[in-house]
Amino acid sequence: MNKRIKQKEATRQKIIAAAKHCYSEKGFQVATKEIALAANVSHGSIFAHFPTAELLCQEVLRHYFADVGDSLDQCVRAGTDLPGYLSRWLELVQEDQAFYRRLSSESALLSADCQAKIMGFQGAIGVDMDDLLQSLNEERPLKELPLSFLVNTWLGIMQYHIQHQDWFSSEEADDHKALISQYLLLITK
Repeated sequence: MNKRIKQKEATRQKIIAAAKHCYSEKGFQVATKEIALAANVSHGSIFAHFPTAELLCQEVLRHYFADVGDSLDQCVRAGTDLPGYLSRWLELVQEDQAFYRRLSSESALLSADCQAKIMGFQGAIGVDMDDLLQSLNEERPLKELPLSFLVNTWLGIMQYHIQHQDWFSSEEADDHKALISQYLLLITK
């Protein structure tokens, strides 16, 4: 790869990182001028790499979901059980808490294409959770509930916990085991 191509890719990655930071701090409606300033590039550079702000947002989501998805896939390949998988997911969300908070609170404001990326990620997570729930069901019988309900219940618990973390004591806010334990109590007989 020649120097020019490497530099172009480095600029692209810098813009993606800056956009994610700006979305985390100011929301998904942040102006591209602010993203350019945060990336230390010209405003025109944003559009040289991403013809629209919408495409930039989609790329940020693609990167985020790829990173989280890869880490969770590693858990599945390693034979991690459902509590371990959920714990890892909480750790990943915690690492990017500001971004995840914005994403969960502003997802309804995003374009249909961005929402489709979110749904695609949740669908992939649903496949993993289905396998893990079936394994758990062999150990501890699950309540007879649709998979979508089981997955969405976890998403709701996790999002509520992250969105309102300041309502919990500092010990509760960091206690992933308790959160997972309560979820398992809800879904098992």
